[in-house]
Amino acid sequence: VPTTKVNITFNAPRHTGTSAITHYLTGFKVRGSDDDYRWRMAGDGSSTAITLATLTTNTEYAIVVTAYNAEGRGKITSPIYITTA
Repeated sequence: VPTTKVNITFNAPRHTGTSAITHYLTGFKVRGSDDDYRWRMAGDGSSTAITLATLTTNTEYAIVVTAYNAEGRGKITSPIYITTA
């Protein structure tokens, strides 16, 4: 059965600076492409889980996450790689 979506979960950072996290964004792109990441926010943004949909089957993706608070954007994570079926 072809898979065009993946479920991603991640842990909240231990240190959030001087203010609480307001939202997270998850970025994804085809691994090795020169494209910019496409960014998505789950629900109200406070969730540490997201489903990325409308992906291409049999394709490897690079996925990153970043957090935002009153100070702005935090560090973007190192990518993880997943392949759709």
